[in-house]
Amino acid sequence: MVPVRTCLVCALVLTPLSARASLLDIVFQSPQAPTPSQQVLLDNAEVFWETALGGYQPGIDIPTVRIDVGAFDADGEFGLLAVAGPTATVDAAGFVLPTRGFVDFDTSDLARLETDGTLFGVLLHEVAHALGFGTLWEENGLYAAGSGAYTGTEGVGAYRQEFDPTATSVPVELDGARGTIDAHWDETWAGGQGALMTGFIDTPLFLTETTLGSFRDLGYNGQATAAVVPLPAGLVLGLSGLAAFGSLARRRKKDLRDPQSEPA
Repeated sequence: MVPVRTCLVCALVLTPLSARASLLDIVFQSPQAPTPSQQVLLDNAEVFWETALGGYQPGIDIPTVRIDVGAFDADGEFGLLAVAGPTATVDAAGFVLPTRGFVDFDTSDLARLETDGTLFGVLLHEVAHALGFGTLWEENGLYAAGSGAYTGTEGVGAYRQEFDPTATSVPVELDGARGTIDAHWDETWAGGQGALMTGFIDTPLFLTETTLGSFRDLGYNGQATAAVVPLPAGLVLGLSGLAAFGSLARRRKKDLRDPQSEPA
């Protein structure tokens, strides 16, 4: 990440003050100290999204995005895994962007997710929501609730190049409960069920260029490609994003935001 930041800083030095943009700086904070293994996952999630998004588009200066990480008793094992979203936003250069957010895990699932190797994937997914993916689409004029059609220019352009050259929108999930519908790529879209930002967790997970395009629509740079987004040691980076986090005993399809869902 250091070389990326260095290059960006050098470019900013030559940019007029009115057009300067800041780098994305994520700071996680929690009322309880995470375990050493959890801290590693938080550090890796920070590096992942700071590298994938890089920073903001010209004219946007947000020094830090603070994300509160916690846990709560939701619905027992499975079902709801975690919830996340922005808690404070700012209008900047025509965009609505978060300055603070939260990620809360279900206490009944937290240990199991860490043990079976899927906690990092869920964390990446929820941090994306805290940064505005799915949660600030409407505020930025990218999506109309209930339409099932994401229309942001960058996201649609990436989707056409990546998956469907004839598409006029990106399919959005309309099944599930509040928090799942209108906030994720559709599970049956052309990008596949393993895409990080569908509403259900499947393995292997991967990050799509379409998701990066949506972040550009939200005011982030999102110029990185999957090939330069870092992952923790032991995880292999595929051409289109994240590779396997480790196989589950059987395919479980769990709604990341829906307390009423059951494992398939």
